Amino acid sequence: MTAVIKRLRSLLALCLYVVFLPGCETGSPVSAAEAVAAQYYQTLKNRDFEAAADFFIAGQQSRGQWLQQLKEYNGKLGDLKETKLTNTLVNTVFSGRRYILTYSVKYANFPATETLIMFEPVSGESIRIEAINVMSRGL
Repeated sequence: MTAVIKRLRSLLALCLYVVFLPGCETGSPVSAAEAVAAQYYQTLKNRDFEAAADFFIAGQQSRGQWLQQLKEYNGKLGDLKETKLTNTLVNTVFSGRRYILTYSVKYANFPATETLIMFEPVSGESIRIEAINVMSRGL
C-alpha cells in the first residue's frame, strides 16, 4: 500500500510540475510595460510631444495624428503634473502580449483617467502603445 501511495504522490508532483512550470516567469511581465508608460509620461511632462508620439504604433492613426492629438490634449487639460497607476491587466494573445494600464492623471487644468493599451509582439520588438483612452471633464 505504501508503494502505491508513493507512486501516486510522485505522479501528482510530476503533473503539478508539468502544469505550473510553463506559467512561471522571472519578474513581472507588466513591469516592462509600466517602464515604457513611465517613459511616455515623462516625455509628456517635459512637453516633448514629438518624442511622445514615437511611443505609438502607427496603425489606426499615423504618427502625425498621434502628435496632433497629444497637443490637443495638452491644450485642453494643461501640463502633466502627476500620474498614478490604478489598474493593470495582461492578456496573452497568439501574437504577443497586450497590456492595459489605467492611470489617474493630474493635469494643470483638469484631472483625467487614462487607459493605455500597449502591445508587445512575440518577435521581441519593443512594447508600443496601440491606443489611449483619456476621460476628463476638460475634453
